[in-house]
Amino acid sequence: MLELHGDFNGVWGDEGGLLLCLSHSEKLRLFGREQVEPIQGAEAVALEEDYEDNVRDGLLAFGTIMRSPEWLQYEGSKWCLKVDDRGVHHESDSRQS
Repeated sequence: MLELHGDFNGVWGDEGGLLLCLSHSEKLRLFGREQVEPIQGAEAVALEEDYEDNVRDGLLAFGTIMRSPEWLQYEGSKWCLKVDDRGVHHESDSRQS
C-alpha cells in the first residue's frame, strides 16, 4: 500500500463520501517526499503530521487513488483519495481500536 502525503485542509465531501486532495500536479508525493506516478484505483494511505500539545499524532486516511472529479479540478486538484469508511482520523484513534 502506498504511503502518500495528504493535505488534510483539502478534504471535500460529496454524495459518494469524502475526497482528500493528494496533488495539484500530475505526480503524487510519497510521505518521504519522493514523487511517483499515480495509479488510478490503487489502495493508499494518506498521512500528514499533526501535533497536539507538542505531541505528534498524525492524521490518516485510507482509500483509493482516483483522478479528481471535474468540480474539484476547478480548485486545482489533479488527484485525490476516495476515503474509505474508516474516514479521516488521528493515528492514536487507530491504536485504540
